[in-house]
Amino acid sequence: MHRSADLREPWHPEQALTTLEALAASTDGQGTVAVGSRGDLALLDADPLEFEPDSAASNGHLRGTSVALTVVDGRVTHRAL
Repeated sequence: MHRSADLREPWHPEQALTTLEALAASTDGQGTVAVGSRGDLALLDADPLEFEPDSAASNGHLRGTSVALTVVDGRVTHRAL
């Protein structure tokens, strides 16, 4: 994942995560979403795994991805659909 607004080298590259690792960490290991699942939910307007993590296209793609819907405690709190 990128830690700056451009493609500068990270200060601590040994701490870098791939997009997949970051997503897995954000879901606390849950592989699916279902009634009774823990946590909140954000639906994005694009697949964050679509581009290679180290490419300039990926940096712009991830930063430009919009949140289409947010659910907190079972209630829709943001809707851009």
